Amino acid sequence: MIGKKSLFLIILVFILVLCIFASFIHINSRLSTIERSSNRLSNKTPPTIEQDIPEDYRSFIDEYLQKNIEKIVKREHPVGGKWTITKRLFLSANTIRLDYEDGHELGKLLLVIDDIKGDKIRYRILWQEGE
Repeated sequence: MIGKKSLFLIILVFILVLCIFASFIHINSRLSTIERSSNRLSNKTPPTIEQDIPEDYRSFIDEYLQKNIEKIVKREHPVGGKWTITKRLFLSANTIRLDYEDGHELGKLLLVIDDIKGDKIRYRILWQEGE
């Protein structure tokens, strides 16, 4: 026959195993909830700065950049060609990241618009890669 101490230890171990099992189930269900929440959040696209910038302003800037990309880049073409903008991203209303290429070389730059008067834009380049 099992003694009182042995019976007490068996019951204590059984309770301990139940607690561990319950904790495992609780943690697993919390992780599933967190995972579902993060999946829901990752499916949403965060708003971009561009959405907050008026379309006519963006169009004006885009047109200016397209027309003046050669002057803005100020780099020689090794095999001829012409610089074209491959990607444009407004980081703010006056800060723009440009990726450009001429078919042979790539470049990137960070441009800050200081002033706009009529159809003239005064800008400065904060950073340029590909020189």
